[in-house]
Amino acid sequence: MQKTAYVIIVMLLFLVFLAGSIWLQIFLSKKKNKWLGLIIPLICFMFSIMTVLSLAMYTNTAIT
Repeated sequence: MQKTAYVIIVMLLFLVFLAGSIWLQIFLSKKKNKWLGLIIPLICFMFSIMTVLSLAMYTNTAIT
């Protein structure tokens, strides 16, 4: 398989995933229960907190 075809397939899969997650967020936000609309933002927030904490754990912050 050519490299450009592989890149196009990966980009299409990423776009499908992105469109699906946007549709899911809109779908969950339109429900009566307001907490359903917070599922995806909370997942993103948790990933960002994990990233910050892992950077702090593996970064040398000591002043020499």
